[in-house]
Amino acid sequence: MIVQLQSDVTTAVLNNIISHVEEIRTPGNVTTIPSLDMTPVVNAINQMPFYTYTGSLTTPPCKEGLTFLVSTQALPLQVEMYNRLKAVVGANNRHIQNRAGEPNIIAVAAQNLHTSGNSTGVARRGNW
Repeated sequence: MIVQLQSDVTTAVLNNIISHVEEIRTPGNVTTIPSLDMTPVVNAINQMPFYTYTGSLTTPPCKEGLTFLVSTQALPLQVEMYNRLKAVVGANNRHIQNRAGEPNIIAVAAQNLHTSGNSTGVARRGNW
């Protein structure tokens, strides 16, 4: 599911889960979440079209030929709830990757910053 940050609207089930995230900040902690009413999420899923594509996992078991479904509509999530979740979970994403055989884009950017004399550590247009 795609999640869209909103200032004042959130999906109740996401709010219910994230409101307990602080209780598991320390690894190994366990918490109990009240029963979750997934009906609004299930209804949304049943009524929206999905994009599909065939792909592979880049982590074990590294399977190929998997069908991925991506929702065409987003579930709303309040920015405050997102920030609470991110404060505990941290970032969970992959850096930009380039095509096979090309130099790593992050390494190239770092090298360009180093050789351009840009001591601020900020990439300037044209350094890439």
